[in-house]
Amino acid sequence: MNLRTIITILVAAALAAGLLCVAGCRPERAELVRAWQLTPDNTYSGPSLVDEAMSWSPDSKSLIFQVVSTKGNGPSIMRWVVGEKQIERVTRGTSPNYTSNDTFVFLQTYPKILLEHTFSTNIQRQVAKDFEKVDIHRDVSGFTYDPVEKTYLLRISDFTAFYQPGCVAIDENGRQTKIVPPTTGSGVLDRSCDSKSNQSAVIFAAGDSRELRISEPGKELEAEALAKGSLGAVAWQPDGQIVAFSDSSEVKIISPQNGKIQTVARFFDREEAGRSDSICRLKWSPNGRYLAALNLVSYELNSYAVLYVLDMSHIK
Repeated sequence: MNLRTIITILVAAALAAGLLCVAGCRPERAELVRAWQLTPDNTYSGPSLVDEAMSWSPDSKSLIFQVVSTKGNGPSIMRWVVGEKQIERVTRGTSPNYTSNDTFVFLQTYPKILLEHTFSTNIQRQVAKDFEKVDIHRDVSGFTYDPVEKTYLLRISDFTAFYQPGCVAIDENGRQTKIVPPTTGSGVLDRSCDSKSNQSAVIFAAGDSRELRISEPGKELEAEALAKGSLGAVAWQPDGQIVAFSDSSEVKIISPQNGKIQTVARFFDREEAGRSDSICRLKWSPNGRYLAALNLVSYELNSYAVLYVLDMSHIK
Protein backbone atom coordinates (compact mmCIF):
# COMPACT_ATOMS: atom_id res chain seq x y z
CA MET A 1 0.00 0.00 0.00
CA ASN A 2 1.55 3.28 -1.09
CA LEU A 3 1.56 6.18 1.30
CA ARG A 4 1.02 9.82 0.57
CA THR A 5 3.35 12.42 1.98
CA ILE A 6 1.29 15.47 2.71
CA ILE A 7 2.92 18.89 2.64
CA THR A 8 0.26 21.57 2.84
CA ILE A 9 1.10 25.07 1.59
CA LEU A 10 -0.48 28.02 3.33
CA VAL A 11 -2.05 30.41 0.85
CA ALA A 12 -4.42 32.55 2.87
CA ALA A 13 -3.06 35.98 3.61
CA ALA A 14 -3.96 35.73 7.27
CA LEU A 15 -1.96 32.54 7.60
CA ALA A 16 0.93 33.96 5.64
CA ALA A 17 1.06 36.75 8.15
CA GLY A 18 1.50 34.03 10.75
CA LEU A 19 -1.13 35.10 13.27
CA LEU A 20 -4.65 33.95 14.01
CA CYS A 21 -6.98 34.69 16.87
CA VAL A 22 -8.21 31.67 18.80
CA ALA A 23 -11.82 32.25 19.92
CA GLY A 24 -11.28 34.50 22.87
CA CYS A 25 -8.01 32.91 23.94
CA ARG A 26 -4.47 33.45 22.72
CA PRO A 27 -3.10 34.45 19.31
CA GLU A 28 -1.63 31.62 17.31
CA ARG A 29 0.41 31.09 14.18
CA ALA A 30 0.26 28.39 11.53
CA GLU A 31 3.34 26.59 10.28
CA LEU A 32 2.40 23.19 8.92
CA VAL A 33 4.79 20.26 9.11
CA ARG A 34 5.36 17.29 6.82
CA ALA A 35 2.94 14.42 7.42
CA TRP A 36 2.60 10.83 6.21
CA GLN A 37 -0.90 9.47 5.57
CA LEU A 38 -0.58 5.80 6.54
CA THR A 39 -4.08 4.62 5.67
CA PRO A 40 -6.26 5.63 2.70
CA ASP A 41 -9.58 7.44 2.89
CA ASN A 42 -12.84 5.50 3.23
CA THR A 43 -11.13 2.12 3.75
CA TYR A 44 -10.93 1.38 7.48
CA SER A 45 -13.73 1.60 10.04
CA GLY A 46 -13.48 4.04 12.93
CA PRO A 47 -16.11 2.85 15.46
CA SER A 48 -14.84 -0.75 15.23
CA LEU A 49 -11.41 0.15 16.65
CA VAL A 50 -10.34 -0.60 20.22
CA ASP A 51 -7.65 0.98 22.37
CA GLU A 52 -4.71 0.83 22.31
CA ALA A 53 -5.22 1.76 18.69
CA MET A 54 -1.49 2.37 18.07
CA SER A 55 1.89 1.98 19.74
CA TRP A 56 5.41 3.26 19.08
CA SER A 57 8.51 1.09 19.41
CA PRO A 58 10.86 2.15 22.23
CA ASP A 59 13.46 3.29 19.67
CA SER A 60 10.81 5.40 17.83
CA LYS A 61 11.64 3.71 14.53
CA SER A 62 8.28 2.03 13.89
CA LEU A 63 4.59 2.29 14.66
CA ILE A 64 2.14 -0.58 14.99
CA PHE A 65 -1.58 0.06 14.76
CA GLN A 66 -4.92 -1.65 14.37
CA VAL A 67 -7.19 -1.40 11.34
CA VAL A 68 -10.65 -2.81 10.70
CA SER A 69 -11.70 -3.05 7.07
CA THR A 70 -15.02 -1.48 6.12
CA LYS A 71 -15.57 -4.66 4.07
CA GLY A 72 -15.92 -6.71 7.25
CA ASN A 73 -12.68 -8.70 7.06
CA GLY A 74 -11.99 -8.40 10.77
CA PRO A 75 -9.25 -6.55 12.67
CA SER A 76 -5.61 -6.61 11.62
CA ILE A 77 -2.40 -5.22 13.10
CA MET A 78 -0.17 -3.27 10.74
CA ARG A 79 3.37 -1.92 11.03
CA TRP A 80 4.98 1.17 9.53
CA VAL A 81 8.71 1.82 9.63
CA VAL A 82 9.45 5.54 9.77
CA GLY A 83 10.20 6.89 6.31
CA GLU A 84 9.00 3.80 4.44
CA LYS A 85 6.51 4.13 1.58
CA GLN A 86 4.49 1.05 2.53
CA ILE A 87 2.82 -0.44 5.57
CA GLU A 88 2.86 -4.18 6.25
CA ARG A 89 0.23 -6.45 7.73
CA VAL A 90 1.63 -8.35 10.72
CA THR A 91 -1.21 -10.46 12.11
CA ARG A 92 -4.89 -10.60 13.01
CA GLY A 93 -5.78 -9.07 16.35
CA THR A 94 -6.45 -5.87 18.25
CA SER A 95 -4.91 -3.54 20.82
CA PRO A 96 -1.20 -3.80 19.87
CA ASN A 97 1.34 -2.65 22.48
CA TYR A 98 5.10 -2.66 21.91
CA THR A 99 7.07 -4.27 24.74
CA SER A 100 10.50 -4.03 23.06
CA ASN A 101 11.83 -3.07 19.64
CA ASP A 102 11.33 -6.68 18.53
CA THR A 103 8.17 -7.70 20.38
CA PHE A 104 4.62 -6.54 21.01
CA VAL A 105 1.62 -7.94 22.86
CA PHE A 106 -1.92 -7.92 21.53
CA LEU A 107 -5.41 -9.27 22.08
CA GLN A 108 -6.61 -12.20 20.04
CA THR A 109 -10.39 -12.12 19.87
CA TYR A 110 -11.28 -15.78 19.26
CA PRO A 111 -10.37 -17.34 21.63
CA LYS A 112 -9.85 -14.23 23.76
CA ILE A 113 -6.24 -14.52 24.91
CA LEU A 114 -3.17 -12.29 25.12
CA LEU A 115 -0.33 -13.08 22.73
CA GLU A 116 3.22 -11.85 22.24
CA HIS A 117 4.54 -11.50 18.68
CA THR A 118 8.28 -11.50 17.93
CA PHE A 119 9.27 -9.86 14.65
CA SER A 120 12.68 -11.51 14.28
CA THR A 121 11.28 -15.05 14.48
CA ASN A 122 7.66 -14.44 13.47
CA ILE A 123 6.67 -16.58 16.46
CA GLN A 124 3.71 -15.93 18.74
CA ARG A 125 3.24 -17.22 22.28
CA GLN A 126 0.52 -16.84 24.86
CA VAL A 127 1.25 -14.52 27.79
CA ALA A 128 -0.59 -13.70 31.02
CA LYS A 129 -2.25 -17.11 30.88
CA ASP A 130 -4.46 -16.54 33.93
CA PHE A 131 -6.12 -13.66 32.06
CA GLU A 132 -8.96 -16.05 31.19
CA LYS A 133 -9.74 -16.38 34.92
CA VAL A 134 -10.26 -12.64 35.49
CA ASP A 135 -13.87 -11.75 36.32
CA ILE A 136 -14.21 -9.25 33.47
CA HIS A 137 -12.45 -11.47 30.90
CA ARG A 138 -15.54 -11.90 28.74
CA ASP A 139 -16.12 -8.12 28.55
CA VAL A 140 -12.54 -7.01 27.86
CA SER A 141 -12.31 -5.00 24.63
CA GLY A 142 -8.65 -3.99 24.77
CA PHE A 143 -5.76 -3.10 27.04
CA THR A 144 -2.71 -0.92 27.59
CA TYR A 145 0.63 -2.43 28.58
CA ASP A 146 2.50 -0.59 31.34
CA PRO A 147 6.23 -1.28 30.80
CA VAL A 148 7.22 0.23 34.16
CA GLU A 149 4.99 -1.95 36.32
CA LYS A 150 4.86 -4.74 33.71
CA THR A 151 1.09 -4.90 33.95
CA TYR A 152 -1.80 -5.03 31.51
CA LEU A 153 -4.49 -2.40 32.09
CA LEU A 154 -7.69 -4.03 30.86
CA ARG A 155 -10.40 -1.99 29.19
CA ILE A 156 -14.09 -2.91 28.84
CA SER A 157 -15.39 0.17 27.00
CA ASP A 158 -16.05 0.45 23.29
CA PHE A 159 -13.99 2.86 21.21
CA THR A 160 -15.06 6.36 22.22
CA ALA A 161 -14.47 9.91 21.03
CA PHE A 162 -12.16 10.42 24.00
CA TYR A 163 -9.52 8.04 25.31
CA GLN A 164 -10.67 5.87 28.21
CA PRO A 165 -7.93 4.22 30.31
CA GLY A 166 -8.10 0.66 31.56
CA CYS A 167 -10.00 -0.11 34.75
CA VAL A 168 -8.39 -3.35 35.99
CA ALA A 169 -4.68 -4.24 36.13
CA ILE A 170 -3.30 -7.76 35.78
CA ASP A 171 0.31 -8.89 36.14
CA GLU A 172 2.46 -10.87 33.71
CA ASN A 173 0.82 -14.08 34.90
CA GLY A 174 -2.65 -12.69 34.24
CA ARG A 175 -3.64 -12.28 37.87
CA GLN A 176 -5.59 -9.20 38.91
CA THR A 177 -3.49 -6.79 40.98
CA LYS A 178 -5.63 -3.67 41.41
CA ILE A 179 -8.52 -1.52 40.27
CA VAL A 180 -7.29 1.43 38.21
CA PRO A 181 -8.94 4.77 39.11
CA PRO A 182 -10.36 6.82 36.22
CA THR A 183 -8.35 9.77 34.90
CA THR A 184 -11.38 11.53 33.42
CA GLY A 185 -14.72 12.76 34.73
CA SER A 186 -15.94 15.93 36.49
CA GLY A 187 -15.61 17.82 33.23
CA VAL A 188 -12.30 16.28 32.15
CA LEU A 189 -12.73 14.55 28.78
CA ASP A 190 -9.11 13.66 28.04
CA ARG A 191 -5.89 13.90 30.04
CA SER A 192 -2.15 13.72 29.41
CA CYS A 193 0.40 13.99 32.20
CA ASP A 194 3.82 15.59 32.09
CA SER A 195 6.41 13.00 33.08
CA LYS A 196 8.67 15.72 34.50
CA SER A 197 6.22 17.60 36.72
CA ASN A 198 2.99 17.21 38.64
CA GLN A 199 0.93 18.86 35.92
CA SER A 200 -1.66 17.52 33.50
CA ALA A 201 -2.98 18.88 30.23
CA VAL A 202 -6.70 18.22 29.90
CA ILE A 203 -9.56 18.76 27.50
CA PHE A 204 -12.26 20.25 29.71
CA ALA A 205 -15.98 20.47 28.96
CA ALA A 206 -17.16 23.98 29.78
CA GLY A 207 -20.81 24.34 28.77
CA ASP A 208 -21.06 24.13 25.00
CA SER A 209 -17.32 24.65 24.61
CA ARG A 210 -14.25 22.49 25.09
CA GLU A 211 -11.15 24.03 26.57
CA LEU A 212 -7.49 23.14 26.92
CA ARG A 213 -6.31 23.61 30.49
CA ILE A 214 -3.05 22.83 32.28
CA SER A 215 -2.99 22.35 36.03
CA GLU A 216 -2.18 20.02 38.86
CA PRO A 217 -4.56 17.03 39.06
CA GLY A 218 -7.78 18.00 40.82
CA LYS A 219 -7.39 21.72 40.12
CA GLU A 220 -8.75 21.72 36.57
CA LEU A 221 -11.93 23.60 37.45
CA GLU A 222 -10.12 26.83 38.36
CA ALA A 223 -7.40 26.53 35.70
CA GLU A 224 -7.16 29.06 32.87
CA ALA A 225 -8.51 28.17 29.42
CA LEU A 226 -5.54 28.22 27.05
CA ALA A 227 -7.54 27.34 23.92
CA LYS A 228 -11.20 26.80 23.01
CA GLY A 229 -12.93 25.01 20.17
CA SER A 230 -13.94 21.55 18.95
CA LEU A 231 -11.08 20.05 20.93
CA GLY A 232 -10.55 16.30 21.03
CA ALA A 233 -7.28 14.66 22.05
CA VAL A 234 -4.32 15.96 24.05
CA ALA A 235 -0.78 14.58 24.37
CA TRP A 236 2.20 15.95 26.29
CA GLN A 237 5.53 15.54 24.50
CA PRO A 238 7.85 13.14 26.37
CA ASP A 239 10.46 15.84 27.09
CA GLY A 240 7.77 18.16 28.47
CA GLN A 241 8.49 21.05 26.10
CA ILE A 242 5.18 21.19 24.23
CA VAL A 243 1.62 19.88 24.43
CA ALA A 244 -0.18 18.70 21.29
CA PHE A 245 -3.95 18.91 21.02
CA SER A 246 -6.56 18.53 18.30
CA ASP A 247 -9.20 20.98 17.14
CA SER A 248 -11.59 19.35 14.65
CA SER A 249 -9.34 18.39 11.69
CA GLU A 250 -6.32 20.37 12.94
CA VAL A 251 -3.42 19.47 15.19
CA LYS A 252 -1.98 22.28 17.29
CA ILE A 253 0.81 22.61 19.82
CA ILE A 254 1.21 24.92 22.78
CA SER A 255 4.24 25.79 24.87
CA PRO A 256 3.37 25.46 28.57
CA GLN A 257 6.14 27.97 29.31
CA ASN A 258 4.84 30.91 27.26
CA GLY A 259 1.37 29.85 26.05
CA LYS A 260 2.20 30.30 22.35
CA ILE A 261 0.04 28.19 20.03
CA GLN A 262 0.95 26.88 16.58
CA THR A 263 -1.13 24.92 14.08
CA VAL A 264 1.07 22.12 12.70
CA ALA A 265 -1.41 20.06 10.64
CA ARG A 266 -4.70 20.58 8.85
CA PHE A 267 -6.13 17.41 7.30
CA PHE A 268 -9.30 18.83 5.76
CA ASP A 269 -9.74 22.50 4.93
CA ARG A 270 -12.86 22.86 2.79
CA GLU A 271 -16.60 22.70 3.32
CA GLU A 272 -18.34 19.39 2.58
CA ALA A 273 -21.99 18.85 3.43
CA GLY A 274 -22.57 16.29 6.17
CA ARG A 275 -18.89 15.75 6.94
CA SER A 276 -17.27 16.16 10.34
CA ASP A 277 -13.66 15.46 11.36
CA SER A 278 -12.43 14.60 14.81
CA ILE A 279 -8.81 13.81 15.62
CA CYS A 280 -9.50 11.57 18.59
CA ARG A 281 -6.08 10.08 19.39
CA LEU A 282 -2.61 11.64 19.50
CA LYS A 283 0.50 9.65 20.38
CA TRP A 284 4.09 10.88 20.56
CA SER A 285 7.04 8.71 19.67
CA PRO A 286 9.33 8.20 22.69
CA ASN A 287 11.99 10.48 21.18
CA GLY A 288 9.42 13.24 20.64
CA ARG A 289 10.20 13.58 16.92
CA TYR A 290 6.96 12.10 15.55
CA LEU A 291 3.31 12.44 16.43
CA ALA A 292 0.69 9.90 15.33
CA ALA A 293 -2.79 11.35 14.80
CA LEU A 294 -5.95 9.31 14.28
CA ASN A 295 -8.74 11.19 12.50
CA LEU A 296 -12.34 9.96 12.52
CA VAL A 297 -14.25 11.18 9.47
CA SER A 298 -18.02 10.96 9.94
CA TYR A 299 -20.97 11.27 7.60
CA GLU A 300 -24.65 10.68 8.32
CA LEU A 301 -24.58 7.01 7.28
CA ASN A 302 -20.96 5.96 7.66
CA SER A 303 -17.59 6.85 9.12
CA TYR A 304 -13.99 5.82 8.66
CA ALA A 305 -10.59 6.30 10.29
CA VAL A 306 -7.44 7.76 8.75
CA LEU A 307 -4.05 7.55 10.48
CA TYR A 308 -1.33 10.18 9.98
CA VAL A 309 2.16 10.67 11.37
CA LEU A 310 3.52 14.21 11.71
CA ASP A 311 7.22 14.97 11.45
CA MET A 312 7.80 17.18 14.49
CA SER A 313 11.60 17.04 14.35
CA HIS A 314 11.98 20.66 13.21
CA ILE A 315 9.56 22.21 15.69
CA LYS A 316 11.33 24.84 17.76
